[in-house]
Parts: sequence; structure tokens; C-alpha cells
Amino acid sequence: ELPLADAHGGASVGTSAGADTGDGPGVGTIMTAVTNRLSLPDVIDRLGRREINELWVEAGPRLTGALLHQALVDELIIYIAPKLLGPQARPLVAMGELRNLHGAPNFRVVDTRQIGEDVRLRLRPQSHAVSSVGK
Repeated sequence: ELPLADAHGGASVGTSAGADTGDGPGVGTIMTAVTNRLSLPDVIDRLGRREINELWVEAGPRLTGALLHQALVDELIIYIAPKLLGPQARPLVAMGELRNLHGAPNFRVVDTRQIGEDVRLRLRPQSHAVSSVGK
């Protein structure tokens, strides 16, 4: 489970990708967590039952790490700007400490594309990529 909270102490996961559930045009709240904890596999399961087969998640390092650790990611899209931020920058993924590079998650590059000054990477996890994330 992953703690997620909005400004009111609750959390919700929703989609606007063609899921008109009566909550408004194209907006369907999938789950609201009173306890501020969401079971990510349960959320994905509920989305699947509503025939939502693709989900785009823009997330910070904690949610990204949780999704990877629970093997709920089949593709990462990462934008890289030509800037160096130094040690004060937030990490891309929250994960356990690496003892060596052999333990680092591995990804296969599916596509690279320059968009303006930025570079977009499309990556797919290799079979053991998620096993070390979050440990």
C-alpha cells in the first residue's frame, strides 16, 4: 500500500481517458481512500474491470518507485532536459540503496526522440528490473 493524500486528507485515483461514469464528462473516480492508503494492484484491477486498459501516470519518485516495485509498469516515458541540477534535485525513483550496478533495475530502450531541447526516452523494464526497486 502507498500513502497518498490530498489537501483534505483523502486520496483518489481517477481517469479521464474515455471513462464517463456519470461523475462528469469523461471523469471517473476509481477509489477514494479514507485511510490515506491505496492498494495499487487493487486500483489497477478496478480500472481493468471498467475496461480501462491503458493508464498514463505522471508521478513523483515515491509513487514511481512503488509502481515499479510492484511490477505495475510496462513502459516508462522519461523526458530529459539538458540541465544539471546537482544534489538538491529530487530523484526520479525512490528505491532502496544500490550496493553495486549489478543490482540496478535494467530497462530496454524502445525509442528516443528529441523534442525541442529535451530528449524523450521510452523504456521497458527487463524481467528482473522491478525486483530491486524499493528494497
